[in-house]
Amino acid sequence: MAWTDTITPDVTQIRKVHIDELRAAIVAKGLFPVGSTWTDDPIQSTSDPNPTIVRAIHFNEIYNLINDKYVSLGLTPTWTSDAWPIQSNETMVRAVHVVDVRVNLDNLPEWKTITVDGCSTIYDIWMTSASHGVLCADEYSSNHQVFFYTEDGGNTWTPATYTPSGSEVLNGSNAIHPIGTMVFSSPSVTSGTPANGYYYFVTSSNSGHSYYKQNDHWEMTSNWGRRQDCWALNTNVIMFAQGTPTNYAAILRSTDGGANYSGCYGLQWVQFYKMWFPSSTNGVAVGNRESGYNTGQYINWVVRTVDGGASWAQVTNIPTLSGTKIQATLSSVHFPSVNIGYCCSLNGHVFKTTDGGIHWSEIHFFNSSFYVNAIYFISDTVGFISVYPYIYKTIDGGATWKKEFEGIGCVEMHSPDGITLFGVGDNNKVYKRTI
Repeated sequence: MAWTDTITPDVTQIRKVHIDELRAAIVAKGLFPVGSTWTDDPIQSTSDPNPTIVRAIHFNEIYNLINDKYVSLGLTPTWTSDAWPIQSNETMVRAVHVVDVRVNLDNLPEWKTITVDGCSTIYDIWMTSASHGVLCADEYSSNHQVFFYTEDGGNTWTPATYTPSGSEVLNGSNAIHPIGTMVFSSPSVTSGTPANGYYYFVTSSNSGHSYYKQNDHWEMTSNWGRRQDCWALNTNVIMFAQGTPTNYAAILRSTDGGANYSGCYGLQWVQFYKMWFPSSTNGVAVGNRESGYNTGQYINWVVRTVDGGASWAQVTNIPTLSGTKIQATLSSVHFPSVNIGYCCSLNGHVFKTTDGGIHWSEIHFFNSSFYVNAIYFISDTVGFISVYPYIYKTIDGGATWKKEFEGIGCVEMHSPDGITLFGVGDNNKVYKRTI
């Protein structure tokens, strides 16, 4: 943050502007409780008839808010000056106290929360650059706004238009993938023709500003048929991972830009949640397989391709998870490089591969009673994971994790450049962090 003055301890005189800046930073970082008031607000300047003396109580208010935030995240602040809190009417408020507060505010992980009006839960986001990105969501209040785009780095989001082929309306979409100016997705359709139970393959040719139907594909009206993830290797080869109660099309693939799709992997009771391609040929898809129709018993399931998704084979070199859907489902996978990859289970198992997905070993277990929905690494060693309602960060390849952000249900993350990270999830929110 840009601060007024380069504070020199025991030399710089503490003025109104310094504490006003600190208070503003506290509010900007979301640390100031709604409805609260500061002591002596506003602080008066020395030119006012009755100037306010900057006292210990002003700094202790700020100190307590910062310290409480660090503690809630499991982090330790760095207080280098006199013992905090400052003793009122005993300890002189000095420049070193301002330096202390500035350092701890600057070191506090900063996540910006952005509201996307017109949708409910956001399921997927892709930023193609530091400024442009697309997302997909469930519609809200029957307005049927499913797709949105940004041109200002995710700070504002504009609803994309959809041109219906008939009387159909869109209900929601779980996955979206841009490549160049093309964007691919497969939203569910309600009412109109065809009726409930259909998923359209839709495309945008103008960077997600508007979409049109390419074709439709019938599925059951349940989560089995819901498109869980999408990947475009290029403008011709597009794939969707989903679930199916039959032997047909757990992964669908097109080689003609989305005009036609066919099944390239099918196995009864398999449901895929996420896929990732670290190269144009190698990819991994993760999810679960139920033991039978509505048995409620699952095992984790991983498949891998080495030919651009034309064929897939099960990966067996990964610890087996079994039990309920939460206990067994692999919910997310990400490769920061060709050989290094990470995936996680809904209840908090974290696995790592160093050979492109052939072998996996468990490196951490969060033992969470809530969903662990997303994992994303900006390098081979630095990554983030969503463990509801927190986001954790690792800098050592997943061996240890530190809590970074709280109060959200993040279901997907993406970074366009390794500098800015975006997350999306419950209650029409986008979360943005400068790494």
